[in-house]
Formats: sequence, structure tokens, C-alpha cells
Amino acid sequence: MKKLILVFFLFISFRGFSQVFQQGDIFAEMNFNGYHDSTLCGTMGNLMYNVTINNSYLGDTLLVKDAGTNNLLSIEINNTGQNPWILSFQPFNMMPFVPDYMTLIQGTADFFPSPIKLKNGLDSIDNVAYFYQVPVINPCEYGDLNGRIYIDNNNDCTYNLGDDYFQSYYYISVNGSYSNNSSGPFYNFNAGNEGLFNIKVQKSYLNNGYITYSNPMLPFAYPNQCSPAVYYFDFNSPFPLNNLDFTLQCTSNVDVSVSTGSTGTVRPGVPFLLFPHAFNVGCDTVSGWLKLVLDSRVTYNPILSINPPNSISGDTLIWSYSALNNLGSNGFWNSMTAHVHLTPDTTVNIGDTLCFSTFSNIPNNDVNPANNNYTYCVPVVNSLDPNMKEVSPKGVGNNGVIPPSQTELTYTIHFQNTGNAPAINVSIIDTLDAVIIPESMEILLSSHSMTPQWLSDRIVKFNFNNINLADSISNEPASHGLVKFKVKLANNLPLGTQINNKAYIYFDFNAPIITNNVLNTIDILSSVKDIASNNITVYPNPATDEITIGIPDYQDNSSVRAELYNFIGQKVTTKDIRQNKSIISLKGLSSGIYFLQIHNGSESTTTKVVKE
Repeated sequence: MKKLILVFFLFISFRGFSQVFQQGDIFAEMNFNGYHDSTLCGTMGNLMYNVTINNSYLGDTLLVKDAGTNNLLSIEINNTGQNPWILSFQPFNMMPFVPDYMTLIQGTADFFPSPIKLKNGLDSIDNVAYFYQVPVINPCEYGDLNGRIYIDNNNDCTYNLGDDYFQSYYYISVNGSYSNNSSGPFYNFNAGNEGLFNIKVQKSYLNNGYITYSNPMLPFAYPNQCSPAVYYFDFNSPFPLNNLDFTLQCTSNVDVSVSTGSTGTVRPGVPFLLFPHAFNVGCDTVSGWLKLVLDSRVTYNPILSINPPNSISGDTLIWSYSALNNLGSNGFWNSMTAHVHLTPDTTVNIGDTLCFSTFSNIPNNDVNPANNNYTYCVPVVNSLDPNMKEVSPKGVGNNGVIPPSQTELTYTIHFQNTGNAPAINVSIIDTLDAVIIPESMEILLSSHSMTPQWLSDRIVKFNFNNINLADSISNEPASHGLVKFKVKLANNLPLGTQINNKAYIYFDFNAPIITNNVLNTIDILSSVKDIASNNITVYPNPATDEITIGIPDYQDNSSVRAELYNFIGQKVTTKDIRQNKSIISLKGLSSGIYFLQIHNGSESTTTKVVKE
């Protein structure tokens, strides 16, 4: 008897709702059914459009548009000549599952399908929309977790004037154990205004749980004596649990880092935007300068650029920045970013690579000078999907082979509005591979104002709200956007491990655009042909400031080029060799292993160079 009662309790179905629209030859019926599942603590909803077109014929069309933007969502074609023509489809944007914590006040689950417009010939139904409510008789119970996260600068255990708070990129994490689900749900939340957070945690079926925080963007903050790093709760806890404050202290540190990205693809003669970026993940404020060295094959347009440089010296753009740190309401976005409008020469060819160097001054107390310079190279293409994903290092071959020593990957998601009207909102959903450490995510660059949101422990959503992204017809350069982030890989991954990633890009209420899949594989790279076999010498090796390349068989007017790559495959130096001996400077490069490639006509040879 108990089991029968439980089954009846878990699945309570509701009579379907129906709404009918008719105009001329178009007859549209919306059928909705929903039920509540108290095991999952939410309400399921299913909506179907059933459309009948009278007086139809072979090749007849039904246009389905977004009622708000008039963007075309789908074109249905009568390929059989059926008359009347009957077709069914589901809505293009509707949340199919509404969790209980969103319905506790009114006792209903609310479903808002995207309003659409149906057009067949001269007949049109302009606003096919309906609001559905499913009564929730037996919702799960939820309890509130309330608190604040902030830097307690005066160590008085109280948030007051002079303390710094976090609003973005500081994640409050809740993990729980539940009797109906041994793994339990996992939540990540962004702290809100002035560092405050309010989290509704599921009480039904709760055994125990805990709440903590993480922020890879501020590695120098630690809990002080005023609060623990973890708060525990269980089914006996007197919810709401208030004053769950995380009071942190911040060590006196500076870590200036630079990065660069670009919009879309780079093509001969077609403008694009480059984003040099400087930020400080340390607690202390810092001032200084950022320099961008342009590739000689691009033309800079200051009029169409945003945040122009303070000065220009030859091929180098120079910005001044001040008061950068990782505290306050802006969180990570207390940074310096410029939008540099560039046009490649028409002489560049498909397969060429344009490279840009970004570097900043190194403050005296910078804890990691190695990330104060960054070389960004982008290939010149002729045609490529503007909505795409890139990974760095790309790796070798189709499987993107990277060595076991590689601990980080950098992903860049490019998107472009190729419609005929601005995109009001853009969102990107990215699911991290199982071998990636989610809490290691570090957002390096965003072309526009963006807020991240964790949907689960491995699914992150990048929200570009009110981006108003121009369409490519009216303003091609401004129709692009991107987000760039870095993640760490789990330790001791076995050879053959594959790391996959792709993204889903949503423009307003349109169906998602799915990017290409990028692949890396952990493996040992095959050996390369040693440079000594061609009677070429490289010395000293190891080296400190420079290396000398000796080519005893060099002939006048020979076309010899030397290229130096770092360990993750980024080109850091290129030099044309015009004599028997040539010197390459290593100044400004970090200590480590580099690969030197010598290209002599159709032959290429490679050797390893160690910089001490």
C-alpha cells in the first residue's frame, strides 16, 4: 500500500490546456500538458503546435517567425501536396522543466513559450502566444541560505566602510546529500549586490550538506579568524540560515596579466577587431602601461576603434592604466580593454599568420612576471563559420596531440550576428569535459559586458544581456563578439586521453548555433628531424640572452627563415637569415624549453633550445 501511495504522489498529471488561433486558411492549436514530479522537485511541461493550412498545394510554405523581432525561425514546405496540409512542431524557446523554488509563492509552475508569428501567403497570425500555469499541489520544501562575502580589511568581523566586496566571478557553492539521490545536486551562484547572496536549498529528502566559496580569479584571498571556510547544515537545521558570511583577508599582492583576442576570422582586406587586455588578479591596486605591437601587414584605424591608445610609436600602440585590482563591485572587470580596428593588407594570403605581441610593465611586487607578455597569432582564411570555437594549444595533427606536461587549455568562442537586425541578448552554453577542473576556470577576455552563470558543476552559461549586437549587413566589424577563458586539466591523465569541447550560441530566442568541436589528445609527440643532420649549428645551448645560428653551406640570396616556438606551439620570434651566422635574441622570454625551426627552401629542420 505504501508503494502505491508513493507512485500516486510523485506523478500528478494535469488536464491539458488548449488555445486555438485562426486567420484565413491558417488554423493553429496549441496543446499543453504538464505534471509535477516531487522526486525531481519540479514540474514538467510539454507544448505542441498543431497547424492546419486549408487550400494548400505542392510547394506551399508556412513561415514561422519570432513575434517580437520578426526574425525567421523556420520555413515549412508542403512537399507532398497534402490538402489540407497538417503539420506539428514544438516551440522554439520554452523552459521544459520548472523547479519548485521558482513556484513557491504562487503555488504554480509558470511556462512562457516564445510568441511566434505564422504566415501563409496573405494570411498571418501575428501573435501565437499563451501563458500556461500548472498548479503545484505538493512542492518540495526549500530553505534559505543567506550571507555576504567580502574582504574584511580592518579585521573587525563586520562589513563596514572600507571593506571590499565581490559581485562577479566569486562562486558560492552548495553541495548536498539526499536520500532520493545519492549524488545530490550541486549549485554554483554568483554573489549579488555588495557581495550578498541568497540561495534556496532543497530541504526535501535532505540528509546533509555544506556551503563554501571559490574564486580562481582572486587567488590571494583567504578566510580570516571571523568565519569558517565551510558552513555545514542538515535536515534538522533551523532554516533560514542567516549570517553565513565569508570574511576574507587579502595578502598584499599584485599579479598583472595580459591577453589578446580577436573577433571572427581574419581575411585579406576585411576589417576585424583586436582586443588587447590587461588585468590584475591581486588585491593591491597597480598602475602602469600596456603595449601592443602590430603585425606589419595590418592597418590601424583610430576612428573606428574604442579606447584609443595614449600614444603610438611606430608599430606599437601604448595605453596607460591605473588603479587595477580584483576587488569591488566590478570584480574581475576592473581591467583595461581596447577595441582596436584593423584591416589586413590585400597582399596577405590564405595560410599566412598575423601575429601581435602584447606586454605590460612588471611592477616590483608582481608575483608572476611570466604572464606580463602574450603573443597572439591568428591564421588568415578565406571562408570560415563566424560562430566557431578555438583551443590553444591547438596541438599536432587531427587529434590535437599535446604533451602530458600540458596542464592548461585556453578556449575562445567566436560569435557573429549574421541576421538583419541587432541581437538584443546573446548567451553561450559550454559544457566542460570531464577531465577539466571546473573551479579552475579563469575568464581572460570578453568582447562585451558579460556575466557568467553556472548551470551545474560543469555547465557554464555566458550571458551577454542587452548586448544589442549589430547585424553583419549594417555593420560587419561590430557584428562580432567573443569570450575567452582558461581551464586546468586534471593531474596525471593517461596517454590517449581526449578532451572535447564545443559551445551552443543563442541569439535572442532563435534555435542554438552549435560550434565546431575542438579536440586535444594527451600523447607523446613524435620526434622531429634533428637540425644537426643539415650541418646547422645552434650555440650556446642552454642559452641566457641570445643564440647564434651557424649555416656553413649558406649561399647568397638563399631564402632561409628561423622561427622560434614556445613549448605550447606559439611562435615567439621570426627572423630572415642573410649570412652564415645570425643571432636571435632571447631577451624578454621566460626560462624554459623552445623549439627552433629552420626553413631553407622546401626543407625544414627543428631542434630544441633551452633558455636558462
